[in-house]
This record gives sequence, C-alpha cells and structure tokens, in this order.
Amino acid sequence: MALDATSVTTTEAGGQATFSVWLTTPPTADVTLGLSSSDATEATVSPATLTFTTTDYATPQLVTVTGVDDFVQDGTIAYSIVTAPATSTDPVYNNFNALDVAGQNLDNDLAKVIVPASKFTVTEPNTTVNIPVVLNSEPTANVTINCVSTDTTRARSRHP
Repeated sequence: MALDATSVTTTEAGGQATFSVWLTTPPTADVTLGLSSSDATEATVSPATLTFTTTDYATPQLVTVTGVDDFVQDGTIAYSIVTAPATSTDPVYNNFNALDVAGQNLDNDLAKVIVPASKFTVTEPNTTVNIPVVLNSEPTANVTINCVSTDTTRARSRHP
C-alpha cells in the first residue's frame, strides 16, 4: 500500500489538503481501508473508507482532509489521519496497517475584545447607558473586563 504524502496542512478557514492512496501489488480480493481523524474538532477526512479491487488496485484514490474552525485562539494544532488495518480475504492485505498521515490545522482566531466605536451620551442626573462588549474568540477560561471612566466627575462605570 502506498501514500503520496506523509503530512498535510489545513486551516480553520476550511482549508483543505489532499493525498492519494493505492496498492502496490494486485490483491486476490477486494481490500478496504478505513480512514479517520484523530481529532475531529480540528480536521475531518473524506471518504471514510477506500475500497480497492483486483482491477483498480493501482489507481490512486484521493483523500480530502478539511480543517475545522473551533473559534478558539489555540494556535496550530496537530492531528493524524488514522489508517485502520485493512480488511480483505486476501491474506497479504488483511490487517495490513498503512502509515498514518500527520496533520496540522493552522489557527485563524485572534482573541480580542470588541467595543462599539460610537460615542455614548449620558445626561444628568443618574442616566445609565449600557455598552455592549463582546469577545471575538471563544475563551478557554472566564474573562473579566474592567471599565473605567476617564472623568469620574462626569460619569462612573458600574459593573452588574
């Protein structure tokens, strides 16, 4: 069994990579190979199964790996495309375990706080203005944001 790649790179923006698999010698019966991702939160693989027959064994079959966006700034994450032991009634190929393909998924998330750019007007006395603040990346822990007025004689920040 042969593969034309030992590693692939995907991106969280749905970036894809491909590699091909084929048999190097003719089998006496169909050979089925299962494929899966070691981390489906980082990459998916298609198709999940390849089948080689006695007539098309040497024809490369294309495998597509697609990066998955996790919405967390977590850097480049490694995964593997796992090749399950082959199944066949051909004793040469039955339980043959092809090499796994190493992969990496490049992160596209950038953690930052988003505050509206518009100005807010507070009129006296005791007027309250709610300012929406959001994160553009899913945090891995609680995030605390302290708000402070630049002129406490005019306005004070209050946290719920």
